[in-house]
Amino acid sequence: MGDVDVHIRGSVSKTTLRKPPKNRRSKYAQSQSNDKNKEERLNKVVMTSRHHKAKKIQLQKGKEHYQELLERLSKMSKELDKQLI
Repeated sequence: MGDVDVHIRGSVSKTTLRKPPKNRRSKYAQSQSNDKNKEERLNKVVMTSRHHKAKKIQLQKGKEHYQELLERLSKMSKELDKQLI
């Protein structure tokens, strides 16, 4: 087995080697903003679930309406067939 040469294309920039800056804000302020973000996310979830429920109800009503129309059409076609015969 021979030696394997690994060539890295390009160079690693100094910025990637640097440590990320520490958060300057106090932990208290950070926790407050986290709570706020959490609340907003929860509200968003509630809104989306409500939206989905409304959409489902709307689709259900649409299906029922479509079914009624189909039934009426079939009745009308039967009546027309009777009249023609």
